[in-house]
Amino acid sequence: MTPERWQQVKEIFQSALQHEPGQRSVFLSNACGGDESLRQEVESLITSHYKDGSFIDSPAYEAAAAMLETEQQLKAGQMIGHYEILSTLGKGGMGEVYLARDTRLDRKVALKFLPPDLIKDDERVRRFAQEARAASSLNHPNILTIHEIGGVGGRRFIATEFVAGETLRERIAGGPMKLADALNTGEQVASALAEAHAAGIIHRDIKPENIMLRRDGIVKVLDFGLAKLTEQKESGPEDSTRALVKTSAGDVMGTVTYMSPEQARGLPVDARSDTWSLGVVLYEMMSGRAPFAGATTSDIIAAILEREPRSLTSISSDIPDALEWIVNKALTKDRDDRYQTARELLTDLRRLKQRLSVAAEIERSGAPELPIGPAAQRGTNPDEAVMGRDRPRAKRRLVWAALFAVMFALLASVVIWKGRANSFKHPALTPVVVLMDSPLPDRVFDPETRKNGGTNADDITDILRDLPIVIEKETTSSLWHREDQVLRQSPALIMIHRSCFADASMGFDPQATATQVADKKVESFLGYMGLSNPNTKFLVYTRRPGDQSSWQADLEKRFPQLKGRVFTFHVIGGPEHATFRDPTTAQALKQQAQAILGLH
Repeated sequence: MTPERWQQVKEIFQSALQHEPGQRSVFLSNACGGDESLRQEVESLITSHYKDGSFIDSPAYEAAAAMLETEQQLKAGQMIGHYEILSTLGKGGMGEVYLARDTRLDRKVALKFLPPDLIKDDERVRRFAQEARAASSLNHPNILTIHEIGGVGGRRFIATEFVAGETLRERIAGGPMKLADALNTGEQVASALAEAHAAGIIHRDIKPENIMLRRDGIVKVLDFGLAKLTEQKESGPEDSTRALVKTSAGDVMGTVTYMSPEQARGLPVDARSDTWSLGVVLYEMMSGRAPFAGATTSDIIAAILEREPRSLTSISSDIPDALEWIVNKALTKDRDDRYQTARELLTDLRRLKQRLSVAAEIERSGAPELPIGPAAQRGTNPDEAVMGRDRPRAKRRLVWAALFAVMFALLASVVIWKGRANSFKHPALTPVVVLMDSPLPDRVFDPETRKNGGTNADDITDILRDLPIVIEKETTSSLWHREDQVLRQSPALIMIHRSCFADASMGFDPQATATQVADKKVESFLGYMGLSNPNTKFLVYTRRPGDQSSWQADLEKRFPQLKGRVFTFHVIGGPEHATFRDPTTAQALKQQAQAILGLH
């Protein structure tokens, strides 16, 4: 039975069930047009459908479809155009995949045959082919290369590069991944998504089954465009969600687990849905479990919409707080609070990798040299073998480290001696206070400061000038990304304008979307700094009346590690008359800063 024949049988069978039993004979005579073989096939399905105890879990035609798929399975040596089938690679809800040989170029390829029910609509196939070609044109090392989209004998296929390795699902089946491996995988997937999103392409179905790990460490993201194929022409948003879950039970559970809240609700999706799905994958790589689980599809969707995942650091103490912060931001249910682009997520993953790499190098440089014996020289595993080869380099590092230690000790002695000589003139300084504000004129409170091109931070500097602190200033904007530089200063206090990340092109309006986006960026910054440096405190000032307490409560609910560390300061006077030059305001701000720093 060909796929076209089966489609005809299924359509007549479904229509026959809509007729009363006494009318079916006439209907079948007209529908089958004298084709007795066709009529017998339809009647056998109808009979099976009404047998007691049969096909309770699924309609008869689904069982017949399974038999058809077995019948249509390709055999080794069979030719599909200029591709010779070598073996079966796998089978899933989006079709069968075969290892084949391209006889023209003498190379191995993967052939994916799409299920007949997905390709009966020519317009859907055309849209899919357009998106698949767009994805292949990206020429990104982490996106699977598509060689050809074609069809033979009524069957549509995609020929792609063959990736020798394993899926991420196979890798994590044995348990959580090592931190370095998980970060490396997440970074490469984020890089692929960033490239695709920049070209206007959304994946829609990021999950471990669609991520291949090559033996050389390269990661490949599969199936760009296939989820788009499942969407019905001119369908509503709810139909696209149903299409994503309309597959076998195992595939339903696998896809739903990685759905964003907006996908689960049937809303239109954008790039932020992909960043959510990658957040789920990151969580699973590190914990060995899905963040949202349940016995049924409905249970999983309810968990995605209503519950928060278990803390990663409570599952394993080896997981850095910074990585948990990244995953939590990716899994924020409100997509406006989530990573807005895969590029942002990629940047944070790379920064974390760099920090961990530096920390590991410092630890290695300070480690005592191990004795070199026969076992160490032979190496019982690759890591030991590398250690044996790198011992001369390790010795040189230790020598330089020793010289540096001596120089540092001499320098420290000089500093201590000078410090004692001037101890009565210059008391010990309190750690740094960072002032963060925007130079935009409508964000500067005092008219005179605004006229002279200054910022609120300049006025605050004057107020705090006689305190024993070191003041650093950060001029901010909507594109500001110097979190690491601020973090390296280990500030005791960050005084930050709540609107310091506002967009220069937008006027100040507390209810405007642009203002709310700037607020969310401030909140994310505070959460990140709070996780990275548990000693830093924060003073957030604004001239907005009324909402500071509720805003602070919501912030501490989102980031529990900030509880007791965030303070607010309302600059009275409103948008027209607020100023730090008012004596009462200046004195109140100075007293609050002193109290926070313990300088009374």
